[in-house]
Amino acid sequence: MSTAQIQGIPYVPGCAQGKLKKHIGSVTEQDILLLDSDGLASLTTHKPAGCIVVDGAPYSHNMIQQLGLGVPLVIISAQQAECLAEDSYLEINGSSGKINTTRPSKAMECKIPVIPSPGKAITSADGVKIYLNASISNTAAASRARDNGAAAIGLVRSEFIQPAHAQIPSSDFYQQAFTAMCEAANPLTITIRLLDLAPDKQPLWLPPLPYPPSPSGMQGVRLYQYKPIQQIVRAQLTAMDALTGRFDIRLLIPYVSLSGEFLYWRDIIRSLITAPVAVGAMLEIPAAVLEIDNWLTRADFVSIGCNDLMQNLFAADRDLAQLKPYLNPYSPALLRFLQQTALRAGKGIDKIQLCGLLAQWPGILPLLAGMGYSSYSVEPLKIPYLAQTIRVSEVTQMQPVMEQVCNASNARQVCEILKVPVWPEE
Repeated sequence: MSTAQIQGIPYVPGCAQGKLKKHIGSVTEQDILLLDSDGLASLTTHKPAGCIVVDGAPYSHNMIQQLGLGVPLVIISAQQAECLAEDSYLEINGSSGKINTTRPSKAMECKIPVIPSPGKAITSADGVKIYLNASISNTAAASRARDNGAAAIGLVRSEFIQPAHAQIPSSDFYQQAFTAMCEAANPLTITIRLLDLAPDKQPLWLPPLPYPPSPSGMQGVRLYQYKPIQQIVRAQLTAMDALTGRFDIRLLIPYVSLSGEFLYWRDIIRSLITAPVAVGAMLEIPAAVLEIDNWLTRADFVSIGCNDLMQNLFAADRDLAQLKPYLNPYSPALLRFLQQTALRAGKGIDKIQLCGLLAQWPGILPLLAGMGYSSYSVEPLKIPYLAQTIRVSEVTQMQPVMEQVCNASNARQVCEILKVPVWPEE
């Protein structure tokens, strides 16, 4: 029997099969749920076998949070969704983005890769060591990171750690929360990013501000000028001071672009934390990334936040699904930008960690590794899959491919070179 197939955007790895349901109230653990972005919150109380999200914004925080749930998920367009009928049998593959719309003679092949040893690098087929660290926001994710073979905790999103009932978080609250995460991840090194508020990351305790968080504007360290935000950041630092002697902790200052703001907050960190602690700069603004060589002399390490970097590079709000075509991970301009950054970093590239979804898209990780990037912070669920990609890749042989993709005239050509599905262009 022939198999009709839809090619969507792969998102949460894994395979699932079952009847398609379009209403959350009728879905069971044996069904595939079709929903839009507004319905994603329902997945915290309902767990179908798999999900298909219509017109999802891949880089939005509400989509990224789905990676922690472990439900295989594919993103499709509204036009593709019109082909899917209620109660029809489907198979979805969250690793490839493929959806079988008729029952095939043989089930989808969906092997779970070998889980790497935690705390160690992954070695490529030609001997290059790559570090797959984990991005987390709670204690459960810290445990998953260690269990899935993370080399370290590369990014703790501390803004998602919130007390109940909209209470203002205190140093005691953070000390308990950070202690639980560190214990769950132990003995891995853990990098905690200080409070990083953004338009879609505004906790209930946040008071009205003269200039609220906005895309490409007031977010991250730029909001630290306000006393209510300073109070929370200092509470985080006080909590970490009690932990630095017990755990291997590093700190990260978010959304920096001026050396003065970084040095100012670095000095405050050193005044509030008695033990020596590495302080890093998170670069998410193109102008800051272009000065990577200077940042490598100011900071103990650098993390490049690729999600916001793309948002700023392409002037496309990552929370708007309509702008998805602009946030194309296969854009030659983006790849040239990162190659230029790698060349400018020189030998200091070993101090750089790439964060975000970019390295997790098909075909991208070997390309970035070929540029010289050796450290990544990714979702814990993706670590075994990315480790398998590294094991079979010859990183030192990527130079010809890099030249081709960087010289390509459009993203479609890049996808053809990398032999991956074309990113939706409309």
